[in-house]
Amino acid sequence: MNAVIQASGLGKQYRRAWALRDCTLAIPEGHVAGLVGPNGAGKTTLLRIAAGMLTPTRGTMAVLGRRPGAGRREFLQGLMEAVADQHLSAVLSSHLVADLERVCAYLVVLVSSRVRVAGQVSDLLASHRRLSGPRRDPGTLPAGQDVITESHTDKQSNLLVRTDGPVLDPAWAVNPVSLEDLVLAGQPGAWFRSSTAADAAGRPVSSVVPSACSPAASNGGPGPALADCLTSQGIRIAVTYQPASRYWPLQWTETGIYLVLSLALAGYCFRRLNRLS
Repeated sequence: MNAVIQASGLGKQYRRAWALRDCTLAIPEGHVAGLVGPNGAGKTTLLRIAAGMLTPTRGTMAVLGRRPGAGRREFLQGLMEAVADQHLSAVLSSHLVADLERVCAYLVVLVSSRVRVAGQVSDLLASHRRLSGPRRDPGTLPAGQDVITESHTDKQSNLLVRTDGPVLDPAWAVNPVSLEDLVLAGQPGAWFRSSTAADAAGRPVSSVVPSACSPAASNGGPGPALADCLTSQGIRIAVTYQPASRYWPLQWTETGIYLVLSLALAGYCFRRLNRLS
């Protein structure tokens, strides 16, 4: 009997805590498998490893005989074909902007338990604009221009607005938005951005520029010429967004370490000064 998911000695460790340990299993094909356990048992960790979203600390896992995540492009292609041929509907939750761009025609962005953006992707891209200009109160914008996000410096304002009409104020530099802008709408600092070079099968590749692309790199740096050359070599840049809250415990730990070291150094200096006096 063939196994669709097979794990041997699988484990995932976060610092001193193990989210999953010594997991060995084989799930046969042609079955609906139930994954049961209390909160913290490792169910989500196991599924995230199977989906290629986490790298195990130890052990191995194979999905359909391949490395987890290796068949991601084939899965998305099959999903698109099934939706088109059988008139199905699917909800895809992903941190990969490339996945959303490849298969999603409708987008829903949730922020702080509320729907921030929802609609056809083409309509959303057409009805949103990024404005840059002299600093001003967003409340002074004309009716029909709804501010989604805003950021300000002493002299400049940057706004993401939703509007059905043109922006006629000449003080604003008006630019179209990307799907990335919509995904991050209303979430400043909530996401941690990372990018990985991958081949057509989704496997990570070396950061070394292929020899065929060296002239493009030398003539313009990491610009359009280099990007086009990498694409011609079957290499793409996968951009991923992870919740920044995952990294907050590490930041607090680092802050605590620096604080303790600072206090210890101050105490040492104080004792030395007392001895000298």
